[in-house]
Amino acid sequence: MCVKYDLHIWSMGKHEHFVDKHQPELIKRVSNVEPILDELLRQNVIQQESYDKIKTLPTAEEKMRELISGPLNSVSGKYIFYQILIKNEPFLVEDLKRMDVEVKIRSKVCGVDQGGFNGHEPD
Repeated sequence: MCVKYDLHIWSMGKHEHFVDKHQPELIKRVSNVEPILDELLRQNVIQQESYDKIKTLPTAEEKMRELISGPLNSVSGKYIFYQILIKNEPFLVEDLKRMDVEVKIRSKVCGVDQGGFNGHEPD
């Protein structure tokens, strides 16, 4: 099979980080933010002030939105966050990776016409 299963944190071609690519889903679907915040604080990815501010927000969505749009602006911060997500939200991470693979499979047809789509725009 010619489809390459690349489950690395960077998307092939665009070099878009997993956290950036899946930001809307992470905001909607991460439900237990506190352990993630605790670990980010412990690893010095976020400062106490950000930690305190985010913890006071009323919903998980608001906490995740603030976290992703604020303190997670560096590549190293996103990488550490991704590693923490794997530990704390393994099913969510796997689901998002699976979605990436399904999109790649649909977009790479290996030169075979399947149902009228051959991977190229019509002439």
